[in-house]
Amino acid sequence: MMSACRGKPGRDARPPVVLISVDTLRADHLPAYGYKRLQTPGIDSLRKDSILFENAYAQVPLTLPSHASLLTGLLPFENGVRDNIGFRLAATHPTVAALLKTRGYTTGAAVSSFALRRLYEPHTPYAPPEPFKTRYASNLYDGEIAAADEAVLRFLEFLKRRRLYDPALVVFLADHGEGLDDHGEDEHGVLLYRETIRVPLLVKLPASESAGTTIRTPVGLIDVLPTIARVAGAAAPEKISGRSLLPDAPGPSTARRIYSETLYPRLQLGWSDLASLSDDHYQYIEAPRPELYDLLADPGEKNDLAAGKPPAFRSLRLALEALKRPVAAPEKNAPEELERLGSLGYISVHAGNAGTNLPDPKDRLHVLKKYKRLFELFYARRDSEAVALAREMLTQDPRILSVSRILSTSLDRLGRSGEAQRALQSALDRPDPGGTAEDLEQAYGQLADLFEKGGDRVAAERCLRAAVSRKIAGDPVTRRLARILVETGRGQESLALLPPAQALEDPESLKLRGAALAQGGKSKEARAAFLSAVAQNPRDATAMFQLGLLSLRAQDPGGAREWLEKALLLEPRSPDALAALGLAQVALGDENGAFDSWTRAVALDPGQHQALFNRAVLAGRLGRREDARKGLEQFLAVASQDRYPREREEARRLLKSMKGTSPG
Repeated sequence: MMSACRGKPGRDARPPVVLISVDTLRADHLPAYGYKRLQTPGIDSLRKDSILFENAYAQVPLTLPSHASLLTGLLPFENGVRDNIGFRLAATHPTVAALLKTRGYTTGAAVSSFALRRLYEPHTPYAPPEPFKTRYASNLYDGEIAAADEAVLRFLEFLKRRRLYDPALVVFLADHGEGLDDHGEDEHGVLLYRETIRVPLLVKLPASESAGTTIRTPVGLIDVLPTIARVAGAAAPEKISGRSLLPDAPGPSTARRIYSETLYPRLQLGWSDLASLSDDHYQYIEAPRPELYDLLADPGEKNDLAAGKPPAFRSLRLALEALKRPVAAPEKNAPEELERLGSLGYISVHAGNAGTNLPDPKDRLHVLKKYKRLFELFYARRDSEAVALAREMLTQDPRILSVSRILSTSLDRLGRSGEAQRALQSALDRPDPGGTAEDLEQAYGQLADLFEKGGDRVAAERCLRAAVSRKIAGDPVTRRLARILVETGRGQESLALLPPAQALEDPESLKLRGAALAQGGKSKEARAAFLSAVAQNPRDATAMFQLGLLSLRAQDPGGAREWLEKALLLEPRSPDALAALGLAQVALGDENGAFDSWTRAVALDPGQHQALFNRAVLAGRLGRREDARKGLEQFLAVASQDRYPREREEARRLLKSMKGTSPG
């Protein structure tokens, strides 16, 4: 995020505040931090005017929780945002923007626009634009850094042209780093070594005060909020863990122990979570096999000192144990959000994460590489390869429900729907299918989709009932089961699945309730449910169509026409609405209008057999004998005896009468 905040014009001397956040940028890949294989003129120019913090740490190596700590000055277990999905920042935690607004600042932030933007480069897949793609062909990660630097340079030049740069507070940082396989992790989120949590941090004060200074004392991204607040003259919240980074800031100047964590391995992979404390000499990583590194002698963290349990190991371990870190409980996530993040490389597989004896993430990195490869193949729709890899992985661990779901989807996309059904059914039939309740619910929904697609509604219903009986069915699965019951004439059963009308808030459930009530002859209650659905979504054509049908049953053709015409304004190609509108028009004496509506309905959907019959009968009444004859013959050729016995008998009678009457 590149966001700018500035005071009101006039005599207000409060400095503009600019926050630049670059995604996935390692500190040790910038020339400002000693890197020699890359040129970054934009960041270098900012560094000359700034204080550089040599040992700045992200609190989480993931974008959302890292920014939550950055913008609130709170540690992850204090602000409650512990992972990229399933967590939201509560409105009770004031952010930098909120604090600045109390001082009269106007604030703004945007993504990928001119002056105000979050820079997503560098981020996988590394694909820098030219000329950086060619210039850094052997290291595309660096090429993306160079591309991001060019954007920074343009923005700084813009600030200078507008005479905003010199009086501004400019904070440049990254939300986290990137593994680049230094410890077996190619991206970020799973491990807590310095390559993923040590980030660049430059602070340019107004008038470039203390320019060129380097601070080696460990600091955290939680320190950004109190720093901005102090420069802007805003009062930072009292109970925050961050401290001001200003050289003259009050408080102890001694080395601190900076906290970092990742719950991603536990919440999304079924492995142990990790936590860390870093000071000016050591980093301690709490894991099933704890680790300790001497950052002065071993900055690359290749030599684990934990086995000898030196004093630093014991001291840091006790300090970490003293922190009160509550267990995280993520919210339920929409399948679309999980799919979106999965397509970006955020892997969620859930091999089961209950209990305490969970695998150490550093021992499972070979599996992580397979996960990533599987997701890459899946989202690239290379389904034959995805099927082969998924089966290999399930042979090693059949409890990985997400892999079974990928296997099933890939098989279905290859046209092997029977195998797709069996693969997912086999996973769900296991005594311990693995995954969370959310995974299981989505898997049952996916299997029901496969059965319905294959025309086996009985199996789909059985599948959805299994989810309900296991008490894992949320609203989407419950609604689907209710829909099947309504569509198969069991409206009363569906009502038992749906909450009372006064408790319903979503239009889909209201419409299901309305359809079930209408099926049971409770037209007044059904009408109230559909009206509530329209009130919540004034563009709900389906609810309007149902209100039209209810009006027809109540012998109110005028009301029916009104609702059906509203529905057709929103969905003009709805054959059902056109067929029903024809009935209302006939009742109102508009036979030509009815003939036109039924003609359009049949043209849109040749399966509208009742409309075909009605049109043919009406054609005869209007004197259009040839249209009537052809329509009746067509109806007899396509309409089933079981569903239309009365209409078929009438069609034969009318055709016989036509043959016995000479034209003219």
